[in-house]
Amino acid sequence: MKKTIGHVKMPYIFVILILVVIFGVLTVRHFDKQEKSASPDVKKSTSTAKSKMK
Repeated sequence: MKKTIGHVKMPYIFVILILVVIFGVLTVRHFDKQEKSASPDVKKSTSTAKSKMK
């Protein structure tokens, strides 16, 4: 009976592991997009500030 319980738990662990990996990939992509979209704004404001100082 214990062997059956062990075999039943294995698919659940596999599914949870896959979900964690998918969540991690989506989180990294989300923050990467935010970082890329923020970068041009920072560069633009910096160049604007430099031109105003001249």
